Amino acid sequence: MKEIVFRPLRRIKKTGKITVASYSQWRKIKSLDCREFKLIIDTDYKKFYNKDFVYNHKGEELFFKNFNPNDIVGLNKNNFEFPKMWKNDFMFSASGLDVDGVPTFSNGTINNLYSNEKLNEYSLLTVEVVVFWFGWFIYQLKNNELIFK
Repeated sequence: MKEIVFRPLRRIKKTGKITVASYSQWRKIKSLDCREFKLIIDTDYKKFYNKDFVYNHKGEELFFKNFNPNDIVGLNKNNFEFPKMWKNDFMFSASGLDVDGVPTFSNGTINNLYSNEKLNEYSLLTVEVVVFWFGWFIYQLKNNELIFK
C-alpha cells in the first residue's frame, strides 16, 4: 500500500510566514485515490492561529474566494443552464477548485486574480480557510487510511 505524508501548512523558516502546500501536492493525493493508500497527515497546522495569513512558497500573499462547498449546485439531466458554480458525478466547476475538487490555493496570487476575476470577491487566504477546505477535501477521498501525526 502506497504511503504519503502530507503537510497542508508549514512555516517558512527564513521568513516566518505560513505557506500552503503546492497544488501539485494536493493533486497527488487526489490522484492516489483511485486505489487504496495510506495518508499520513502532519498536524503542525494546528499550532497556527486561524486568522494568520497564508502565503505561497515565494512569500507572496494568496487570495481565495471562500464559499461553502455545499453551495455548489449539483447538475442533473434536466439542467440546461449552467450556474456559476456546479458539480456533477464526474467533475466540479467552481472558483478555486480544479475539475476534481482539488483546491488551487497556491495559484491565488494577486497577478493571477487581477487578470481573471473581480478582486472584491476574494479575500486574503487564512489558516482557517485552508483548514476548512482541507477537512472537506479529505472527506471526499474514498480509498485512504488516515493517520494524523
